[in-house]
This record gives sequence, structure tokens and C-alpha cells, in this order.
Amino acid sequence: MLPNVRVPQLSTTPAGSIAAMDTIVTLMVSFTVFTFGSMLVAIQVAGGQLTPRIIATTLLRDNAIRFTVGLFVFTLLFAAGTRARIGDDIPQLAVNISVSLGILSLMAFLFLIDYTARLLRPVAIVWRIGEQGLRVIGDVYPSVVGAKRTAHHRPELSSPGRVTYHAGASAIVIAVNLKALVAFAQGADG
Repeated sequence: MLPNVRVPQLSTTPAGSIAAMDTIVTLMVSFTVFTFGSMLVAIQVAGGQLTPRIIATTLLRDNAIRFTVGLFVFTLLFAAGTRARIGDDIPQLAVNISVSLGILSLMAFLFLIDYTARLLRPVAIVWRIGEQGLRVIGDVYPSVVGAKRTAHHRPELSSPGRVTYHAGASAIVIAVNLKALVAFAQGADG
């Protein structure tokens, strides 16, 4: 037999509980619509630059996005179900769980905004595709990838004559004019 446990009351009136559940339901609908809307825009923008296979593996199969949207939908359904059960008697445990899920969903929404912003960077997409490719190679050729490699005879390299450090902000090279680069190197006796 369970001890008599008293659940703390967040709301003391049915009207207050209904208002709290309505607020949570509204938040979850807003979060879900915003998430799907922003993902649709992100997929459309990415579709102009990436192949559908990369979009599908990067954006649509991401577990963090799936779990976050699942949390939103679960919280929405739980709060709506709790609201439907409120009458003269307030189910305090269900109200408390709904409020807790609402707060957790708000934190998850803020996390999701930051996560998708980092996920959609070109460097992050290329890294994820590379990691998935390495996993596939490891699955297809496990003995070759895991085997120790024999050392090949390589000539000993001397230390570099000069080290040049990069100054300024990093950037992404989109194209290289090889003829101009060769001409510049030849002009500098390189």
C-alpha cells in the first residue's frame, strides 16, 4: 500500500487549471508549427545547394529534431487530455505533470533553435556526411578498416624551412583560379 502522498497544488480553481492547460496547448501548437515551418524553409533553402539524399540524411533523420517534436506533440496531447478531465475536481498530479512538460518543452524549443542553426552550417553538414560515410565503410569492410596496416618505406622528411601562420578570419574557398595562382607563384619565384 502506498503512503498517503499529497501532491502540491499549482492551481486551486478549475478555471485556473483550465487556463494553464490552454496556455500549454497554445504553446505546443505554436512550437510545433514553428518547428515544422522553419524546417520546411531550411529544407527548401538547402535544396538549392545540396542533393535530396544529403538533405534527407542530415535534416530528416536527425534524432534530436525527432525527439523534440515528439516531446511537443506528447505535451500537447497530455495537456489537452488533462484539460478535458478538469471538472469540479482538479487532477493535481496531471496538472503538475502538464506544467512540468510545458516548461521542459520551452527549454527544448530554445535548444532546438540553437541546434538547427548549428546543424545547417555547411561545415556541419559535410562533417556529418563524412562521419556517416566512414560508418558505412566500417560496416561494409570491417576487417580492412580495423586491420593494422603495414608500414611502407617512406623517405624521411626534413623539418620545414619556413612556417607561415594564418592571420585574419577563416573563410571557405569556393573557387580557385589556377592559372592566376600559378602566374602569381612564378612571379614570386615560388
